Amino acid sequence: MPKRSRKIIYATVLLLAGCALQEKGYWVRPNTPEAQWKQDNYECTKEATYQPQSVPYPGYYWCGYRYPCPWYYFPTGPQVNTYLYELCLEARGYEWQPEGQQ
Repeated sequence: MPKRSRKIIYATVLLLAGCALQEKGYWVRPNTPEAQWKQDNYECTKEATYQPQSVPYPGYYWCGYRYPCPWYYFPTGPQVNTYLYELCLEARGYEWQPEGQQ
């Protein structure tokens, strides 16, 4: 098997493993009406959202005969910093409840 094919297979396996490791659950705070949850969720999402800059990708492609060009990553839109989102909800008194636990 060619080296490139092995690299693609390894990358795919790692990507799928990363997706499988995400813990499912929900945020809870006792005696909180749904309207309050929606407002808190909206505000925390708004606070944690940012527009990323295009950053150089650690690699090059060839523009011409001898000259490499930096390969840039151009984000498609606003991103949510999940760490800041979680901190915001925790500051408002919410706790993460893993799925299946009461």
